[in-house]
Amino acid sequence: MIEGTLDRTIGSTLNGWAWDSARPDEPVVVDIYDHDDRTLLASVRADQPRMDLVRAGKGDGRHAFSLDLRTVTGKRKFSVAARVSGTAAVLARSPLAVELEDWEARAPRLKGRFCSVPFEKLALSNDGARLCCPSYVPTVVGDPKTQTLDEIWNSPAAIEIRRSIVDGDYRYCLDLCPAIVQDVLPRVETLPPGVYAAAVEAAQAPMPTGPRHLALLHDRSCNLSCPSCRATIIAATVQERAEFQVILDRVIRPAFPSLKVLEFAGGEILASAHLKNVALSIDKEAAPDLRVAIMSNGTLFDRAAWDQLRNIHGIVKLVYVSLDAAAADSFQELRRGGIWPETLANVEFLSTLRRDGLIEEFGITFVVQQRNYREMRAFAELGLRLGCDRVMFHELVDFGTYPEGGYAVRNVCDPAHPEHQQLLAVLRDPIFSERCVELTALHGLRRQALTQETAAV
Repeated sequence: MIEGTLDRTIGSTLNGWAWDSARPDEPVVVDIYDHDDRTLLASVRADQPRMDLVRAGKGDGRHAFSLDLRTVTGKRKFSVAARVSGTAAVLARSPLAVELEDWEARAPRLKGRFCSVPFEKLALSNDGARLCCPSYVPTVVGDPKTQTLDEIWNSPAAIEIRRSIVDGDYRYCLDLCPAIVQDVLPRVETLPPGVYAAAVEAAQAPMPTGPRHLALLHDRSCNLSCPSCRATIIAATVQERAEFQVILDRVIRPAFPSLKVLEFAGGEILASAHLKNVALSIDKEAAPDLRVAIMSNGTLFDRAAWDQLRNIHGIVKLVYVSLDAAAADSFQELRRGGIWPETLANVEFLSTLRRDGLIEEFGITFVVQQRNYREMRAFAELGLRLGCDRVMFHELVDFGTYPEGGYAVRNVCDPAHPEHQQLLAVLRDPIFSERCVELTALHGLRRQALTQETAAV
């Protein structure tokens, strides 16, 4: 039996999966069509790894595919359909309506600008490795379960992404990127001597040094099942733990000599035996310049947990806690499995670590959605009370965790959402001008809200 679905588009990248149970470990070929004019756009192999397919028992899990639609059509708004090549099996959710970003319109803004991230950062995700946050640069450059650090870091896909930065087309970067939204990428002529020359070389050939920033997103083990991220609590399987050991030996440890930042994110470090093992494997004397960054849900981060992480005491660059709420009811709905009073006590404990200089930077984060946008001011006030270095607001991203239509109901940042104007009214509050408050991708919405207010006067 053939199964599969078109998942969604991220920027201009179409994602999906297809699998034939009669050939459980063999990839199938998927034909992608423009449903409006019935033309074949491309045929792609469904051979990319995805852990949700492994957990669902879809062969070896290597049955996902992606396609940059900009490379196969000049249209911006159309419907796309897919079927397994040589069969009549049409993938679920076909036809799927897509609207591509207007890349030509933004090109003048990015030409001559420079982003250092793909030249410094490697992010290990459960479905592959990338050169930035998967929400901003979804293109996979390698597989940490089967490749070495150098094979990933200097893969043809990695070199191509770096090329796109140097040439100024930024074709792999999505407009969700805060640096693009806020127009803060530096101009090439302002770079320190030698930086741009090194980037030009790296856009054509392998990087001579390893990554300076390694983000560990591949272990998604967590004690919560937040709806914006996952449908159920995720705990690593026996097979995944074995794969994590391979990744530790082949990718993570070999990266230590060049690293300046080791980031723990994706899952919860305090709920993951693997991530704690990585932290305990750090040799501070061998890597004196290394700093650790932790993204946590805060529910387990009490004094006892801090003591468990004693191996990284003195090298913690930052701790950011994802709360998504400023009140108990919304917290326990959006951070499913968490208890607000306990988590708030833990956050206050972390703020004391910051005041005592035991961590260099402390922040709290908030994913804006229909359920919580009215609490944005209260959340900013909480961050100010805690003495946070950063209080960050992010736009809700569709990771395919909601039932069909569920994302649209929750995405209040969408101008078509019935409560979008109420969100703009919230964003006019002067508290969002506080130095420590960062609206990231919502920066443009605040600018729009303030423009509307001025025009109405």
